[in-house]
Amino acid sequence: MCRKNVRGLASTLLHVVRLLNLVVPRQVTLAEIERAGDSWAADTEHLSYRQSRKYSKKSFVTGARIFLRFHGLLDLQVPPQPFGGELEQYLQVLRDQRGLASSTLENHRAHVGNFLKWIAGHNLLLSEITAADVASYIRFKRETCSVLTVSTAAQPLRSFFTYGESQHWCVPNLRDVLTFPNRRRYDPDTVIPTWEDVRRVLDEAIGNKPADLRNRAMLLLCSIYGLRSSEVARVRLGDIDWKEETLSITRSKNGRTQQFPLQYEIGEAILKYLIHGRPQCSCRNVFVSLNCPYRPITPTTLNLVTATRMALLQIKSTKMGPHALRHACATQLLRSGTSLRQIADFLGHRDLSTVSVYARLDTEALREVAGFSLKAILCN
Repeated sequence: MCRKNVRGLASTLLHVVRLLNLVVPRQVTLAEIERAGDSWAADTEHLSYRQSRKYSKKSFVTGARIFLRFHGLLDLQVPPQPFGGELEQYLQVLRDQRGLASSTLENHRAHVGNFLKWIAGHNLLLSEITAADVASYIRFKRETCSVLTVSTAAQPLRSFFTYGESQHWCVPNLRDVLTFPNRRRYDPDTVIPTWEDVRRVLDEAIGNKPADLRNRAMLLLCSIYGLRSSEVARVRLGDIDWKEETLSITRSKNGRTQQFPLQYEIGEAILKYLIHGRPQCSCRNVFVSLNCPYRPITPTTLNLVTATRMALLQIKSTKMGPHALRHACATQLLRSGTSLRQIADFLGHRDLSTVSVYARLDTEALREVAGFSLKAILCN
């Protein structure tokens, strides 16, 4: 932070200590912070110099949460997960027997956990769930969520009911009740950035500030290697072999390690960031936050960086984020003559059908196929 912001935060923290009555270090709940924020916004004695107190509470609450989290004193009071034992046992089976990646397990945890919270809110036990209850939950999801969200919940819930039936947690055949709206796998209205648009995003990120150096290196990894935002965030200093000029990436979906030759433009960008932009800290991740306390970036940071630049450049794309760059990378590989099998291996996909969407998105190539004449072949 700049000196002015540090002085402002220091002043706010004095009032945080005063209004929360922090005589000694103790755990503080979010509700306490909210009440202290209300008191701060109405404290005319200390805020008399301000004409508008619209953001007074927000700045107070933000400063208090950062301060207490730093000292380990923030009590988030996360409510217990209903049927948490059954959920953890189910996830453990997926992890040990099916070898699912952590991101997939979190997807199952979220969708199944939401269903378990819903039935707990209706005072139901797992053994009491009926087909009518499941149908009622699906209607609730359709009313409150998008078609994509409802469709995505299908597989985790079916899997959970299958396992629950084997453990005699619930009645048989509940999975057959699940009816979710059909969602087209290939949306003809999907728009992805062109490779020229991708180069515009990379050129816009050129600069000598630490943020510019970091962001350009991250965007290059998403564009040229087609990495996911979570994979970029997890890159560690030891993953780069400067002598052999290789980069090792741990895939988010299957957990396998994939090695890439260190492309010159990417290597130069990372090296420039490490020398001139990355702060000296004990964190072993390559990409860290710009301000103290230095910590690994999150996928959300990269999503925001990418979406902001694409919006400023007015790039047309259905998705605004690193995944749009990943799609553009795959489409560019396809247009350069790379086979779908090679693209699947390059992007870390096990299933070839996953990358077949790129063939459908490459409308120019499809027009060439549609316009190909079979006359000469038929004559023979």
